[in-house]
Amino acid sequence: MHERTGGATADVETVVVAAWTELLGPGSAAPDADFFKIGGDSLRAAELMAKVSRSLGHRLRFRLIANNRTLSSLVAAIQAELVVTDQA
Repeated sequence: MHERTGGATADVETVVVAAWTELLGPGSAAPDADFFKIGGDSLRAAELMAKVSRSLGHRLRFRLIANNRTLSSLVAAIQAELVVTDQA
């Protein structure tokens, strides 16, 4: 989870980590933690994406968590999604 452009990137990470730990508990937010291997399921994944979408004010697709199961890869995928959307 690297900060590319300052505040906005850090905000994405903060939002995802907060939602992740709310759903999976304290200590679950290791960068290489696999959402589905540490207790996440499809319902929690949908809830995670809904929470993050609301917090960021951007509709994110479920496929992001399905294709990016670790915390660090999910943060990076969301950051990339937001950059692409901003450029469109």
